Amino acid sequence: MPNVQIFEEKIPLTKEGIRDYVQKIAQAVDDGLIDPLRVAIFYKCLEDIGTALKENYRIKDSVNEAADKYHENTFTVAGAQITKNQRSTFDFRACDDPPYIELKRQRDELDALIKAREETIKCGIDPATGETLKKPIQKVTSYLSIKLLGNDNNRETTD
Repeated sequence: MPNVQIFEEKIPLTKEGIRDYVQKIAQAVDDGLIDPLRVAIFYKCLEDIGTALKENYRIKDSVNEAADKYHENTFTVAGAQITKNQRSTFDFRACDDPPYIELKRQRDELDALIKAREETIKCGIDPATGETLKKPIQKVTSYLSIKLLGNDNNRETTD
């Protein structure tokens, strides 16, 4: 099996280490030593890696098996506190309970009415009465969408 290097040699695995690491990157960006767009691509990669690792059933099973070796509910490994938890979810759709079905229908209808009223308020005039409505506060947030390309040939060569 090939030796897979994990992040801990480059990326710290403690809150303080992460805070310091982020400060170093921020300072390097401020000093013009690192392209801020490459930083954004880097954290997008980290997010995608984290999501893929969490969703991988083989890794999930291995993590749970490793945790099961600890008899305590809460234990510490590599400077991280780990607590075993369980969560129950219920799917009420299978119950065929008429009062429940009616309440869900009413909520869906009410949600649609609220959405329609919000659209009316955004327009600023009530079409039924002609009344001028107070417009809602609009908050605009700018952000970047980063899509990682699947081919290493798409990488820039100017590093």
